[in-house]
Amino acid sequence: MTEKQVNATSAGAKRQGVTLERTLHDRFGVSALSALTISEVSTLIDELKGNLQSA
Repeated sequence: MTEKQVNATSAGAKRQGVTLERTLHDRFGVSALSALTISEVSTLIDELKGNLQSA
């Protein structure tokens, strides 16, 4: 996972007002961002952006 993906995920969760750790657990069954694959991180970023745009 890239540093840019980590930053985008953290920022997106913060903007959404969601707890990243809870989202990781609920959505992917993991407790740390580092446990996700690059593809999973990309999916999460897209979902956070989608939620922001539809709000």
